[in-house]
Amino acid sequence: MGFRLLGPVQVLDPAGGVVPLRGRMDRALLAVLLLNANRQVPTDAIVNALWDVSPPKAETYWTYVKRLRRLLRAVFGGRVVMPSLRGASAIEVDVEEIDYFRFVGHLERARVAGDPVEAAGHARRALAEWAGAALQDLSDDQQWVTEHRRGLDVRRAEAWHLLVDAELASGRPAAALATVNEPLGLWPYDETLVGQQLLALSRTGRQTEALSRFRDFRRRLVDELGVEPGAGLVALQQTILHGGASPGTTAITVTERPVPAPGPVCGLPPRTVFTGRQGTVDELLSVLNPANPGVRAAVVAGLAGAGKSVLVVEAAHRAREHGWFGGGVLFLDVRAGEPGRGLATGRALGALLGSFGAAAGPVPLGTREREHRYRSLLAASSEPVLVVLDDVDCAEQVRSLLPGAGRHAVLVTSRRLLTGLDGSRLVHLGTPGGEEAAAMLRGHVLAAVPGDPRLDAEPEAVARVVRSCGYLPLALRAAAARLAEDPAMPVAELAAVLEGPGRLAALTIDGQPVVTNAFAGACRRLGQDQLRLLRRLAAHPEAEIDAGTAVLDGMGTAGVTPLFDELRRAHLLTPGTLRGRWRIPELVRLFAAGRDFVVRRGDTPEEGRRPDHAVPLLYPLSTPSPSPQCG
Repeated sequence: MGFRLLGPVQVLDPAGGVVPLRGRMDRALLAVLLLNANRQVPTDAIVNALWDVSPPKAETYWTYVKRLRRLLRAVFGGRVVMPSLRGASAIEVDVEEIDYFRFVGHLERARVAGDPVEAAGHARRALAEWAGAALQDLSDDQQWVTEHRRGLDVRRAEAWHLLVDAELASGRPAAALATVNEPLGLWPYDETLVGQQLLALSRTGRQTEALSRFRDFRRRLVDELGVEPGAGLVALQQTILHGGASPGTTAITVTERPVPAPGPVCGLPPRTVFTGRQGTVDELLSVLNPANPGVRAAVVAGLAGAGKSVLVVEAAHRAREHGWFGGGVLFLDVRAGEPGRGLATGRALGALLGSFGAAAGPVPLGTREREHRYRSLLAASSEPVLVVLDDVDCAEQVRSLLPGAGRHAVLVTSRRLLTGLDGSRLVHLGTPGGEEAAAMLRGHVLAAVPGDPRLDAEPEAVARVVRSCGYLPLALRAAAARLAEDPAMPVAELAAVLEGPGRLAALTIDGQPVVTNAFAGACRRLGQDQLRLLRRLAAHPEAEIDAGTAVLDGMGTAGVTPLFDELRRAHLLTPGTLRGRWRIPELVRLFAAGRDFVVRRGDTPEEGRRPDHAVPLLYPLSTPSPSPQCG
C-alpha cells in the first residue's frame, strides 16, 4: 500500500495495485494533503491552490473532500484517516507510505553520511523513488503545481549532486562520469553538474576534453542566456588549465546559478520595436542608476495603450547592459486590466519566488510565509536586483512585492495614477508628438517588412494615419500590422479606412480589436456613475468641458467633480487649456460613444443602452470591479 507523488499521483492498495481516482481535482486535493501529511491545511489555502481564478462554492469543495475520505476508508480502513475538521483538511498517515517522504529521508541521510559509499547508497535509494516528473498528471495551469514541481526538482537535483560527489570522493571518476550524464540531460545549465563532469574528465586523464567541454558550456550560456559562467566553475577551469585537477581537488558547489533555471537574470521579457521616448527612458535610468542617491523606484502611469510596458522593458534592458543589476531582473505581469485575473498577493509572490529557481526552495502555501521567503532571498542577494511589476491597479496590490533593501530597485506600470507607493517617482506617460508617432509607425512597419518604401513615398498619408490613431502607440502598432499584412496596400488607403466609420474595429492585431480591449480593461474598475459621465463626455460637442457643464441627472457640480477625478486618475481624461477643464482623448471618445459601450442593462437610451438582442455585453458593469487587493 502507499502513495506516489514523484511521478503520477497514485494510490496503491495493500496488494500494490493502482486505485482509480475519479478526476484531476481529486488527484490535486490528494497531492496537496499528502505533501502536508499529518498537518491541518486551511481550507482557504487549499481552495486558492486548486482554483487559481474562480473558486467554487463551498459545497463543491467539501464534495471532493467527502469523496476522497470515502475512497481512503474503503481502501485502507483505519490505517489512513481524513478527520472531519472545521475550516481545514488533513490526511493522517504513516509518512513511510509516501514516496516523497521516503525520498526526503534518504536525501537527509545522504547529506550527513560520513562515508562516501554510504552517501552514494542513500542518494541512489532517494533517486529510485522517482518515476518521472513529479505530480506529472496534474495541470500545469495550476500555479501551485508548477511551484511544487520546481521545488521537488531542486531536491532531486541535489540527490544527483550528492551521488556524483560521493563517487568522485570514493575514487571512482569513471563511474561519476557515467552517472552525471543523466541529470545533465534534465538540467543542462546546472553548473554544479558541469563542474563535476569537468572534474571526472580531468581525473580520468581527459583534461583537453574537460577544457573543451567548458568552452562549449560557456558558449551556450552566452548565446542562449546572455550570462557568463559563475566564479566557481571558472576557478575550476583555471585549475584544470594550469596542471589539472588532482584526486584531492573537491567537487564545487556552485550557488551563483539556481537549478534548474539560470535565475532571475532571465526574468525580463525580450525587447520589442522601440522608437523615441528618449527623455522618459533617461528619466527612468536616472532612477535606476546606483550612482545617483535617492529614489530607487519609479511608477510609469498612462492611458491604456500608451506603451508603458514596452518603455519599462526597454529601460530595464538598458540598465542591465550598464551592469547595474548583477542579481538579475524579476518581471511580473500583475494583469490588472483582465477581469477576474489580477494576481492576488499570494500568487504574485509565488510567481516571483519561482523566478529564483532552486534558491527559493519549495514554495510555501501561505502568503505570509511566501513574503518572508521572498524578502529573505532579496536580502541574501550579493548583487542588486531590479523588480519590474507591470499593469498594477493599486498600491496595496504590490506593497508586499516591493524589495526592502535600498540597493534593489523597482519599476511599476499602471493605467491609473498610483500615488500610494511612498518614495516612488511618478512618471506620466502621455502620447508622443506627431513626428515621434510617425517614427513609431515607421519602426513597426520596417521591422515586419524591411525596406518597405510606402512610408517614404506617402508622407501626407502617414500623417493622416498617425492622427487617426490619436498618436497612441498601441493604435500605431495596429496600423502597422495592417500595412504589414497587406504589402500592396497604399498608406492612403489605410488612412481612408481609419478616417471612416468603424475606426476602432479596424485597429486590430491578429484579428483582435486591441485598442477597444485595452480601453475596456481601463474601464473595468469604474463605477456606474463614472461610466455614465464618460459616456456623456464622449457625446459632448465641445473639445473641452468642465464639471459645471457635465452634471448628471440628480447630481450637482459637487457630486460630479469626484467622478472627473476618477476618470483623470484612469487617464481617460487629459488636462485642458485651463485648470478645471478637461479633454477626452479622441480614441477614448470613439470608444465611449460606440454602441458596444454599456453602463448597465437598465440604462436609458440616452445613456447608451444597447438593444436586448445585441449581447453579449462588452462589460455589463453596475458596480466597480477592482483587482483583488484594491478597494
